[in-house]
Amino acid sequence: MDTTSTILIVDDQVAMRESLEGLLSNQGYQLVFAENGRQALRKAAQLTPDVILLDVMMPDMDGFEVCEHFRADSTLGQVPIIMLTALNDRESRLQGIKAGADDFISKPFDTLELRLRLKTITKLNRYRRLVMEQTKFEWIVEKINEAFLILNQNGEIVYANPHAQFFLNLPTYTDAPVKETFLEVISEQFKCEPAEAWALWLKQTGQSMSRYLVRPKTSTSQALWLRVDMVEMGMEANQQYLIHLRDVTELMFLRSEKKQSSKSFFQKLGLRPR
Repeated sequence: MDTTSTILIVDDQVAMRESLEGLLSNQGYQLVFAENGRQALRKAAQLTPDVILLDVMMPDMDGFEVCEHFRADSTLGQVPIIMLTALNDRESRLQGIKAGADDFISKPFDTLELRLRLKTITKLNRYRRLVMEQTKFEWIVEKINEAFLILNQNGEIVYANPHAQFFLNLPTYTDAPVKETFLEVISEQFKCEPAEAWALWLKQTGQSMSRYLVRPKTSTSQALWLRVDMVEMGMEANQQYLIHLRDVTELMFLRSEKKQSSKSFFQKLGLRPR
């Protein structure tokens, strides 16, 4: 996710738009401006801003009506809206709350207060969006016939879908959280092949190295080969890793058979295979 928050500023007064630009342009935001309600609706639909600063007193379509349009939109309905108003009476604020406003700042507003409120609300909204994206991802990987895990920067398992839980004998979420790192979990059950590909493995995510987990055949179970692929996931300040496990047992068995057949063929000819 992009770390720059987008703020849509909606005000029909040029002086007010310029004033807000001067106050917020050096705060690390992407500022987008709209001169009226209809323009605001179009720009918001294109950008999906993190916060909307919305003036109340505007011609044609006032801030209350614009706010109601935003709240009725399935995409923009969750975007925080701060209404900028010179109206301090109770009725105006009640009307704003009814329209769906999250907060109010009265004109003329305090610079420090405005900046602090924006800083807080943008962080909360971006966290909410991050959680929503994480929820969507988990819903998808729960449904597919593949094994996925997410590790944090320390290699600890923070998520495992049902197929990964099955392969690694992990507890489900309703049982108990995983208290071991991924390496600790696999070292108890598998042999990591090849050894050089697993050395400093979190440092080698950019290298195309094949890594496998091998569980040898026993009297009660068949052999199991899992290919391990890893992708870095930059999640804000918290670096994470997406792990994909694929059952390649049949493929490795076919390779072994082919190798044995080739060896037997050369032996019959009295030759040594290369």
